[in-house]
Amino acid sequence: MIPLSKQKPPALSVDASRIAKQEPEGKKKTVPTIQGGVRMVSGMVWFASLADVKVYIQGLLDMYRSENEKATEFVAAMYRALAENGSHAKNANSWSKIGSILVNSEDPDRGKMEAALQLLTDMKPLVARTEEALTNFTRLEDISPHPDSAFVLCLRYGLPERLIVETNATTEKFTLTDEYVAV
Repeated sequence: MIPLSKQKPPALSVDASRIAKQEPEGKKKTVPTIQGGVRMVSGMVWFASLADVKVYIQGLLDMYRSENEKATEFVAAMYRALAENGSHAKNANSWSKIGSILVNSEDPDRGKMEAALQLLTDMKPLVARTEEALTNFTRLEDISPHPDSAFVLCLRYGLPERLIVETNATTEKFTLTDEYVAV
């Protein structure tokens, strides 16, 4: 298992310069694009210190906030693009279900907007619950575990859910002693 702290999800990107514009007939319009997302990982991550756990949770929170902000920018760009084009709803029910997947081929702009709004709806509790875990982390620091303790953080759908403290654990610690020169 690759430590989750080494895994990085693809960045969510918004290209605001590609906002939909009315082009002369025959030319394709460009629209804001959204790429990436957050991997909602479930699993266990091992740490040698409580401080490392806190840094990891802070990193999760920073990533979730960043992804939420980028999704918000995408939705705002889509709203502006639709307003500039005087867009109207072509079909209120432009989704069809194929197996367990909803498909929208009639109104892709509206489909992207609805999907991005759902992403924002899903991100809000993720950010809030990770903030709560980090806020309550100070209570964990008061426990003052044994110096040779190791920690196992259990994640469920990307959220820190459990922390297991292994006392007298044998953890491998290393220090970097070489010096490096930039070439």
